[in-house]
Amino acid sequence: MANNIPEQQNEEWALRLLAAQRRLYGWAKVALAFQIILVVIVPGVLLVVEHLAAGFKVWAAFIGLTISILDVLLFDPVKSGLRHKGAATQELFDCQVLGLEWPAMKGRKPDREDVYGASADYGDADLKDWYPADVGQLPLYAGRIICQRSNCRWDSKLRRYYRGAVIALLAVVVVGVVVAALLNNVIIGDFVLSLMAPVLPVVLWGIREIREQLEAAERGDHLKSFGDELWDRTIQRRILADDAAVQSRLFQDEIYEHRRESPMIFDWFYKLLRKKLETQMTQSAADMISEAREKGL
Repeated sequence: MANNIPEQQNEEWALRLLAAQRRLYGWAKVALAFQIILVVIVPGVLLVVEHLAAGFKVWAAFIGLTISILDVLLFDPVKSGLRHKGAATQELFDCQVLGLEWPAMKGRKPDREDVYGASADYGDADLKDWYPADVGQLPLYAGRIICQRSNCRWDSKLRRYYRGAVIALLAVVVVGVVVAALLNNVIIGDFVLSLMAPVLPVVLWGIREIREQLEAAERGDHLKSFGDELWDRTIQRRILADDAAVQSRLFQDEIYEHRRESPMIFDWFYKLLRKKLETQMTQSAADMISEAREKGL
C-alpha cells in the first residue's frame, strides 16, 4: 500500500472529527428547519387565518414583515456560526487523513474539548471509509488529489438537484397565490396586503436559497476543474510530487472556504441521492486509479 489514507480515515480520532462535524452541521440544520417553519409554514397559516377573519389582514402583513427581519438578523448568524465550526472540523479531518498542514491563515484549529463535546456518544455508522479505500494503492500526493476532487464533484451535483427542488417549491407558492387572487377577484390593494405580504418571507427565502445554491454549485464545478487539471499534470509527470503537494494545499484552502460559505442541505435530501452519488464517486475514483497505474504511478 502506497499511502495510509484508508487506515487514517478509520482511526478513532478521525471518526470523532467526522462525528463532531456531522453533529455541528446537524445543529445548524435544526436552525435552518426553524427558519423554514417561520418563512414557509407560518405564512400559510396566516393566509388561512386572515381568510377566516378579515380584520386580521394588517396583523398578517405585520407578522410577515417581522418574520423577514428575524430571518436575516437571528437565524442567518446562528446558521453561519455553526456552519463555520463544522467546516473547520471537516478541514481538520482532511488535514489529518490526507497529510496536509493546517491552514494557519484560515484561523485556529478546533479545540479537542469542542470536538469531544460535539462527538459525545458518537457511533461510527456511515462514517468509516469516508474516502474510497482503493486510493491507498497510489502515492500519497496522487491519492490525495482523487479524494479532494471527489469532495467537489459530490457537492456540486447535490446542490444542483437541491436548487431544482427549491425552484419547484417557490413556483408552486407564487402560482398558488396568483391563482387564489384571480379566483377570488382580489383587488390589487388587498392582493399586496393580504396575500403578498404574508408570503413575502417564503419568496425571499426561496430567492436567496436558489441564488446561494447556484453560486455554491458553480464554485464546486470550478474546484473540480482545478482538481482535474492538477490530476492531469500529476499523471503526465509535468509536476513533481513536492509541487503536487503544494498545489493540493492550495486546492484544500479553496475547498475549506467553499465549505465555510456554502448553504446547507437537509440530510433527508442528501440520503435520497446518496447511493447514486456514492456509486458515481467510487467508479470515478476507480477509473482515476487505473489511469494512474497505467502511467506507472
